[in-house]
Amino acid sequence: MRNILLKKLNEANNNFLFMVGDVGYRVIEEFKSNHPEKFLNTGVNEQFMASFAAGVSKTMPCFIYSIANFSTLRCLEQIRNDICLHDAPVCIVSVGGGFGYGALGASHHNLEDIACLGSLPNMQVFNPSSALEVSSCVDHFFSKKKPTYLRLSSLNKECEVESGKGQKVSVFTNNFIYNDKNKILILSSGALISSIRNEILSLKLENKINLSSVCCLSNETLDHINFKEYSHIYSFEEFVYPGSISSLIYKYLFDEKLNINFRAFNVDDYSEIPGGNAEFYRDKYNMSVSRINKFLKKITS
Repeated sequence: MRNILLKKLNEANNNFLFMVGDVGYRVIEEFKSNHPEKFLNTGVNEQFMASFAAGVSKTMPCFIYSIANFSTLRCLEQIRNDICLHDAPVCIVSVGGGFGYGALGASHHNLEDIACLGSLPNMQVFNPSSALEVSSCVDHFFSKKKPTYLRLSSLNKECEVESGKGQKVSVFTNNFIYNDKNKILILSSGALISSIRNEILSLKLENKINLSSVCCLSNETLDHINFKEYSHIYSFEEFVYPGSISSLIYKYLFDEKLNINFRAFNVDDYSEIPGGNAEFYRDKYNMSVSRINKFLKKITS
């Protein structure tokens, strides 16, 4: 996904500054070479990078880019005070969200980012699930010029939005598998979309289960989903429950008095889990490929 972002920015005509915290090697070189005037490596000092971006954003939009937990949790106070409270056009980019850096352990996992950044004033939060969604999020940022969190993960290259005829890719929610007769809906985002989509297709369940993304984590996204079409809804999210789309859905169903079976899969306490790769951690929360496969068989049997 970071390659998609950098390709998009490499071709953009917009005036902006892209900053990194001494990371991204073997990925950022082309952009840096083509646009040296739009690139700045601030070094390993994420707090400074966030505050500096807030100042520069008075004249042009800015991007700050780093490993997921470094660009978010390490400089959370600066994001709140300098970026959000001033409604500054800064896009905070994280790579490897969730368990993306698996074996590096909890210090490199980023599971509380949605809860933390999503609670800040003026912040819009995006967790794209495809190349088209990444591109749409960047366009949206340049258009709205508001504090933005862009959470990037690794995706299966074959996983893309199922764009209907004339359908425009939305920054809110998009269909990856859709049949208007299906009564089961799965909502997810980021890297998990690839796993879920592949398993639905491998089990030939595309005429039983719809799969849609939750790109923007907001109440506005819920307005784009017709919940009344479905009898069962499930969500899979590689982050903690607070601030998640599942927390918003529970409230929405209660407020609207909708009698729909809903079940959410999120990450809870992971502090006692020994080290492993990303799939090892996902398995603990029923979100690995094998667990998803068994779950899909169960709900369609």
